[in-house]
Formats: sequence, C-alpha cells, structure tokens
Amino acid sequence: MIQMPKPKKTKAINPFLNSRREWNEVVGDMAKREHFWRLTALMALSILFISIMGNIFQGTQAKLKPYIVEVDKLGNAVATQYAEHISTTDDRIIKALLARFIVNIRSVMVDATAQKRSILSAYGFLSSRDPAIQMVNEYFKKKSPFQRAKEEIVAVEISSVLPISKKTWQIEWVEIIRSRGGIEIQKKRMKAAASIKIFPPEDERMVLKNPIGLYIENLNWSQQY
Repeated sequence: MIQMPKPKKTKAINPFLNSRREWNEVVGDMAKREHFWRLTALMALSILFISIMGNIFQGTQAKLKPYIVEVDKLGNAVATQYAEHISTTDDRIIKALLARFIVNIRSVMVDATAQKRSILSAYGFLSSRDPAIQMVNEYFKKKSPFQRAKEEIVAVEISSVLPISKKTWQIEWVEIIRSRGGIEIQKKRMKAAASIKIFPPEDERMVLKNPIGLYIENLNWSQQY
C-alpha cells in the first residue's frame, strides 16, 4: 500500500500573541537601556564625588611655602631659606625682625609714602590686645613723623639686639637727627626692652606682613645720652 505523505503543520498566526511578543521586546529593550543609563549616571556621580572630595582635600593642604629672609642692620638680605627648614624661634630671625621694627618706628623720612609704608610695616608686629601698641600710638601722637619731616629727618642705626631672657630682648641704636638741608643737629643713643610672643601665620597675607608671627607685647625705650 502506498502511503501518502502527511501534510506539514503550519503555525497558526495569532495577531494577539505576535503583538504581545513585540511589546515585550520593546519593553525589554527599554528596561535594558534604562539600566545602562542608571549605571552610567551612578558612575558619573561617583567620579564627581571623588573629584569634589579630592579638591576639598587639596584645599585643606598648606600650599604656601613662605621664605624667611635674614637681613643685616642696614636691611640687606643675608640669607634666604624656606620657613619650614628653619625654626621660627631662631635668634637670628628674631634679631632681624626686631631691628627692622625699631628702624620703622623711629625713622623720620622726607618721602611721606615711604614713611607711611614703614609705619604700616611696624604695626604688623603689634597686636591690638597688647600694651605695646598703646605705647606706639601715644608716641606717634606726640611726635608725628610726618610733622617732624617738615623740619628734620632721622636715620636709625642699630647697634645691637640681644636676648635678656627667653621672651625679652634689648635693642640699642643710634639716632642721627639732621635738618632738611642735611646738617647734623643731634646724635642720640637709645635703648629699648621688648617682650615678644610668636604665633605662626596661617595665611599668605599674614606671612607678607609678619613672616614668623612675632608680636611685641610690651615695649619701653629711653635715651642713653
């Protein structure tokens, strides 16, 4: 008997199932894309957070490297070094700064701009909470350098700066008083005692004004002869 081949079965076309299958594929693709972008966003946020924290950390680190410049009694630079390489209580630095302070306070100059600059520099070593600033204020009220400069000029030559104790220093100097024409009127020998304290500066502005944070608490001077 000859058997006839069986007809092939064909899948019934179901529009509903096909639509649902396509819908699932679309939703699946959207879910995959959403998951990908979520991961991308999380990675971007992580990188941003790390960057911000890095900037904050760098901002808290001290980048300023101030120089300490040692000068002689004439104001000439003798040695220069990073502040971190030298003790802030080094006697040579204290001597140089105290000498500069006295020169700035006691000098009388013809140039009003230079005179003002010297006074401002001197006040960088004074604190409003210490008695020394009151003494300096009273001195300038009685003997304004700007008024004196109309008749005379004063040059200051530092003789010595020596420690009396850990906090107190003795400064000796000579003041040469001349007329505006350059004629010597008087020569005075002076001596001062200054008690000091040191608070290292915390920012660039203070470093420029007061390199090691030396402040004069008490100050007294007198004429020797």
